[in-house]
Amino acid sequence: MALYQKKFFVAALISLILLSLKTTSISAINLIPGKDIERTDFEAFQASHQYSTTEVGTSTPEFHSANKHVTEYQLDKRILEEEEEDYKVDISGYSIRYGMCYNVKMYSDTMVNNAYADTVLAVKSFIMYRLCPSDSCDTCNQNYGEYVADIEEYLDAMTKYSEEQFEDMCENCECNNNDDCSCQQQCDAYENQEENGYVDATDYVQCQKVEYESDDDNDGDDDGNLVLYVGPRCANSGTRIKIGVFQDENCWVPYDDIDVGTLLGNKLSYHLLRSTYSGSSCVSCMEDNDNEEEGDANDADNVKEMCENIYDESAKCETKHDFDNGLVEINGYENQLANEFDVCTFIDSLVWDSYDEEGEIVIGEVQDVVMRESTHLQVLTMYTQFLVIFMLAGYIYFLTREIHIGFPHLDLACHGGEYS
Repeated sequence: MALYQKKFFVAALISLILLSLKTTSISAINLIPGKDIERTDFEAFQASHQYSTTEVGTSTPEFHSANKHVTEYQLDKRILEEEEEDYKVDISGYSIRYGMCYNVKMYSDTMVNNAYADTVLAVKSFIMYRLCPSDSCDTCNQNYGEYVADIEEYLDAMTKYSEEQFEDMCENCECNNNDDCSCQQQCDAYENQEENGYVDATDYVQCQKVEYESDDDNDGDDDGNLVLYVGPRCANSGTRIKIGVFQDENCWVPYDDIDVGTLLGNKLSYHLLRSTYSGSSCVSCMEDNDNEEEGDANDADNVKEMCENIYDESAKCETKHDFDNGLVEINGYENQLANEFDVCTFIDSLVWDSYDEEGEIVIGEVQDVVMRESTHLQVLTMYTQFLVIFMLAGYIYFLTREIHIGFPHLDLACHGGEYS
């Protein structure tokens, strides 16, 4: 091999090694959510990932772009108009696992156009959940999808399903006159809740108007009634969902001067609603074909209607979590796929506690940073790259020795296009 050819080959190998190192570093920091969560200093995390903090909070151009795309486009109601009855995405092998509930204060065009609103900011509530493989839903650390949905859309589907399950339990409850029968006690308590001064909280998962007779004649409508609204809202740092009081018809502006129980004239029973935000339970999306009363038992797919509705209403982050049979594989989701990076960025901002319970951006606080676990394929890829780099480095050393041994007195400097 000629000298200039060897020199060119060595330079090419060095370039290839540098490219491999860059690819390896990208693979190494590719964040795949796992179950291990560690508390770290957020400022150090920002510095290492080239984030910046401005007067308005934790902010980057990418973060603002993601927030804009997700809030304006991705989180709107999106029901796909399908010509076929078959459901396109097969999620029958997955289960829904509740993650957290988040309040986010954001700019709203609706509030701008509201002549009675004293702010342009709305506090919107979102549910973050996962679709986990049903056979590993208890861990759910790989091959899953991560999603965010409007709280009303999520609860609308989940509460209907919970009510059906509860009714099935009561119909099949056989106690044989046993006073200690827990299922019968639950069913009786639910049936008699109004007589005991309770109303079901699931009746208010959709924002609705409630008129309240106000003592202040200056506060209310022409009849002296205070017009307020009740609807769902995140509580207890996102671990619970409660029914709250609001000023507007979208339930975006909280009203804290009156308790919801006082407004409704009854206490709220959270028995059914509580089942929709249990983080330790998984709800299978496999359709129960034995249940003839199941709303979609006679369709062509094996997916529960509840899962179909929630999935369609959600912004999706699937590709980086190695979710199988998701929007990447199905036609009709091109717009959501194009904006998936923005959705994933928005979900990460929620997971990292970028917002407090009032929806305000958290500035300068220690936040939860999720330490991610690499998949087996990523680990294998990184080891393979390191092995290739080691072999290339050895070959470069071999070529360098060959050059010096073959041309011991050669000056490798090039002058005027010729070797001296």
